[in-house]
Amino acid sequence: MNHIKKLLSIFKQPRPQLDDNESVTCWKFDGLLKNLNVLSLPADRQKAIMGYGCIADEMAEDFNTYFTLNRQEYLEKGLLDQQQCDQLDKLDSLLEKYSGDGNTGFWDDQQLDTNKDWQSVREIAKHILIVLRKDNSDIGYS
Repeated sequence: MNHIKKLLSIFKQPRPQLDDNESVTCWKFDGLLKNLNVLSLPADRQKAIMGYGCIADEMAEDFNTYFTLNRQEYLEKGLLDQQQCDQLDKLDSLLEKYSGDGNTGFWDDQQLDTNKDWQSVREIAKHILIVLRKDNSDIGYS
């Protein structure tokens, strides 16, 4: 439970008074930043933070929840610009490419550290964090 508190504290930022809709949007955007940070980490850190279960699937589902379903809202609210969305779309396309029954190796948690495609996911996520100017965050785990 301690690692969850650390994870949450890393991204806490004071926010101006917002109406409920804007608060929810900011909460979802913070979720996207946390997800990108986890996606950018080495496999052993991903496993430590995500815990047991379908880690690869959960990370991809979180990305879908926090980016894909909210992309237009982030653009409209000015949280992302088109260039940033284009970079996030690359990651979305890569994850979408592996959805379906024919790519079980990609979703195998035991292959997170050896699968070259997961290394590509990490590199893209790192690049996105740089583009968003959020590459100095670190998720601790103890």
